[in-house]
Amino acid sequence: MPDRTDTDSRLVRASPDAVYRAFVDPRSLIAWLPPEGMSGRVLLFESREGGCYRIELRYETAAPTS
Repeated sequence: MPDRTDTDSRLVRASPDAVYRAFVDPRSLIAWLPPEGMSGRVLLFESREGGCYRIELRYETAAPTS
């Protein structure tokens, strides 16, 4: 596995409990995590200490080709 760290920062107007649930519930995570113009599907989700997740991201519309 690559030695990689990603970081991000946002101001969220929600309770700490709601933010926690948004990260540990796969349906909640996939509802907000994909970037605009993309949809996602959860492939693997281990909601535990040391767990991981794997998601598939897809563009909602195909880019035109020449």
